[in-house]
Amino acid sequence: DSGRDSVADAIDKYGAGEKTFDFTKFDVNGDELSNDALVFSCVRDNFTGLVWEVKTGNASPQFSALRSVENQYSINDALNPVGTCPSAYICSVEQYMEAVNDQAFCGGANWRLPTYLELMGIMDYGEVDKNNLLPNEYFPNTPDRSQLNHLFYWVSNENVEGGGDLFNWVIDIGNGDDSAINATSKAYVRLVREP
Repeated sequence: DSGRDSVADAIDKYGAGEKTFDFTKFDVNGDELSNDALVFSCVRDNFTGLVWEVKTGNASPQFSALRSVENQYSINDALNPVGTCPSAYICSVEQYMEAVNDQAFCGGANWRLPTYLELMGIMDYGEVDKNNLLPNEYFPNTPDRSQLNHLFYWVSNENVEGGGDLFNWVIDIGNGDDSAINATSKAYVRLVREP
């Protein structure tokens, strides 16, 4: 009854999506694809203009692909979660962002962590009975909750309560809850960029 959903009938869409979500799919080079494309690498949220990384499925062997959905990272570069990321050189959030930017993935080299509000903006809180709150048609791959017993995704906001940069905010895309966890903990990453 509130937010964009309250004016859903009055919103013109550029792309597609349920309710008031409006996404456009892109290939790995950053070229627009049709709304019914089954293979795509990024999506643009046409409401905010932000371009979001779309994760690849589980890799074989596990953790071997750069953008695989199950890869886990720490914010703190000093204590990398080795064994849960593509290589010993790409185990922190910063190293991961650098690797994706070096590829000019989806036509851009300005990939970063989303803010708390940016990540919340692509979650559908009306779908709490599903595996996760991201629109599955546009974000098809989700890690297995049993890996870490949560679906925490890092956001760029630090927690300032007791500990300074020791704690960072995460959002659980499985239920929408937020938490402040130690920067050395493992969580997932979904990058975003401005076009």
